[in-house]
Amino acid sequence: MGDFFKGKKIHWSEGIYLTPQHLQQLQDYVDDTIINTTHIREYYEAVLELKIDNLAISKGIFKIQKFIGILKNRKYVNYNCMLPNQNDNYDLSIDLQEHSSAFHINNQIILYICLTDKLTTVEENIVDKYDNTQSLNLLKDVENLVIVPDYLLTGNHIGIPIGKVLWKNNIFVIDEDYQYPIVVINNEHVIYKYIVDFINNMRVSAANITSQYLRDKTKKDLVVEKYQSFFPDVLVLESKLLSKVLLPIEVFMTLHKIFGSLSILKLTNLPMIKKYNHYNILEDIKNLINDINNILQEFELLGERIFFQLSDDNEYIVGNNKFSQSFFHITLDESIFNSTSLFLLVEMDINNNQQDIIKWIENCKIIGKDKVKEIIYRRSRGIQKQITENTNFGKNIVIVEIIMSSFKELLSINEKELYVFNTISTFLPKTLSLCVIKDH
Repeated sequence: MGDFFKGKKIHWSEGIYLTPQHLQQLQDYVDDTIINTTHIREYYEAVLELKIDNLAISKGIFKIQKFIGILKNRKYVNYNCMLPNQNDNYDLSIDLQEHSSAFHINNQIILYICLTDKLTTVEENIVDKYDNTQSLNLLKDVENLVIVPDYLLTGNHIGIPIGKVLWKNNIFVIDEDYQYPIVVINNEHVIYKYIVDFINNMRVSAANITSQYLRDKTKKDLVVEKYQSFFPDVLVLESKLLSKVLLPIEVFMTLHKIFGSLSILKLTNLPMIKKYNHYNILEDIKNLINDINNILQEFELLGERIFFQLSDDNEYIVGNNKFSQSFFHITLDESIFNSTSLFLLVEMDINNNQQDIIKWIENCKIIGKDKVKEIIYRRSRGIQKQITENTNFGKNIVIVEIIMSSFKELLSINEKELYVFNTISTFLPKTLSLCVIKDH
């Protein structure tokens, strides 16, 4: 186990245990990805949070206490002079008296927060939530920001307007009616804050556990037990992500790939996860389909094969062959998610009947009929029944649940393949279907 604690800086997907270096890279990765989302592209500059020192303005000083925002270059910036142990942080303020000539002309100026070329190293003390007697001082580099009045802006400035200051009755007053750019839908920001808190707590705990292990290597079992204590928090994070209906799929794919499911985190070795291009969702889907097909082609069921396909005008391309009809359609059901199950929404063709699906399920060689459950899809009641008890499919639709533990048990697929199966029900959009082709 000591080899895993040497602290070398490697990517999260190559790691096995959560060390501070892994989590720092993870935070950087999330930071880079979270701002390239659907909503941020639509509202590409925004003030997410702003606190101004109202006492300082009465003295002619416009001072920022806290600023979180996204600039025109889509750079996410975070400034907070109110954090504990941040006394050495630079001061983000401007002396309005020095710009009195501009006020004499228009009686007002608009102030911008802009990036500079400098970085400031700040120290942040974080207490371990798993052991409040332990804490960690983190050093991190943050971008230097500066406040620039509108009349001094040049084309080289990368900034965002944050407020308007008026000159009234010989005093400086903040214009309360001025509206700076905001993000209308800011689920990403809420989730980002939760992730940062989560990562910070994990980073501190990982560092403390590592130091304990290095001091006494006989406590190996205790170290493993403490790492496993992280898993419930991972599940909480996962549930929060799943509850955000408006979360862009690019963000969900990225985050879910990073954290995985509890079933994966419990494995001794974290599987290597292929890195997809999260900025081209269609290409991601095609690559994922291809990967899943490679897995599915390894087994057959009663002379039939299941293939993941993008359907277009009821045509399915399997290899070099094109099929105009399928035995029945199977669509991944996104409305139900379980980290240990795969839900398939089965819709019969008009020329088939209930017995076709019942026969397919009862003879399913992938998992065995005793491991397949049919679920009557009723949002309000969520009633589960056995397939033999059901007499009403409702629009020829039935939901089939495949239990993933049985998948692994009967097929002996490796961890990477199990990971793919565990997550495809959330990765793929509703336009993606599976089709079962009869090989006759």
